Amino acid sequence: MDGRFDTMPTVPGGAERIQMAIAAIRHWAGLALVMTCAGTPWPQAPKGRSWAAVPAAARRNLRSDEAYAPRGPLASAGVGILRLVKSDRLLADGSVDARILEEYKAITPLGVQRLTNLPVYYRGDTHLISVRVFVINGRSVQRPAADAVHDYATKLAEAAPMYTDLRERIFTLPALVPGSLVVLAIRLRVHSPDQAGQLTEIWQPELYPVLARRLRIALAPGRRLRFATHPLLNRGARNMTFRHSERGTSRGPVYRFAWRNVPAASTAPYRPQQPPSFIASTYASWAAVARWYDRLAAPETRPTPAIRAEAARLTAGLTTPAAKLRAPY
Repeated sequence: MDGRFDTMPTVPGGAERIQMAIAAIRHWAGLALVMTCAGTPWPQAPKGRSWAAVPAAARRNLRSDEAYAPRGPLASAGVGILRLVKSDRLLADGSVDARILEEYKAITPLGVQRLTNLPVYYRGDTHLISVRVFVINGRSVQRPAADAVHDYATKLAEAAPMYTDLRERIFTLPALVPGSLVVLAIRLRVHSPDQAGQLTEIWQPELYPVLARRLRIALAPGRRLRFATHPLLNRGARNMTFRHSERGTSRGPVYRFAWRNVPAASTAPYRPQQPPSFIASTYASWAAVARWYDRLAAPETRPTPAIRAEAARLTAGLTTPAAKLRAPY
């Protein structure tokens, strides 16, 4: 044979047909394995206008095999976070512009129950520019109806409004089943007059295991970011990886942080609350934080004339400091 077809091929017999079928099966099985290893998009990914409304970064990630066959810490979880991405930029007016992208997967019926009401938390100094939620089942893409979104003050804010004004916006997700993918895209602006020009990022341990987590922080020229990870949490995280980088640009330094295979927070009973897993801040030192808090709290520590009058009434006739301390109680 010289590579040319000089003669017509013969029609294969029964045995040859079986061999050809086996070869075809092996070929497509091998191709599927290559697609899985390379993260090539699977054909069951949705299409159309609804799919186009999903953020482009999420569309790229959700077409990979990781979205359809979770592995690592997600393999045995009821709910897993495929990816959690946040980008912060400290603006010239002292406010912080932030973009958040979270991708969840409901893996078990219990996971569906936990994910049905998805909360978004924010404070009074936060302006939610946009919050978009998508539920993806195969080729179907749905969004919560307008009457499935509710805004409340958190229980902590109701019990202690002098300490926090934290609120939650809850999205009741439609058509959620095991295997559903959920995309949450948030853009917000934070402006705290008492912390203008400063940026602080505190990440608590997640309720669900995270396959990939990324954070990007952009600062103005001349600014510097200080950060720390909790060594005990990192030591107990099996197969978890962490890396970071700093790059100078004409617009200022850009810091990038990335984690893989982040375990969920422990839910064991009687266990004390876990400390933050990661902290980053533009404050130069703890002394600078103390000075900021002193300026914030000092006005509240000065007694008003009414308080002074009440204290004088309660301690009238008392001579010892101990008696005066006990009198208000």
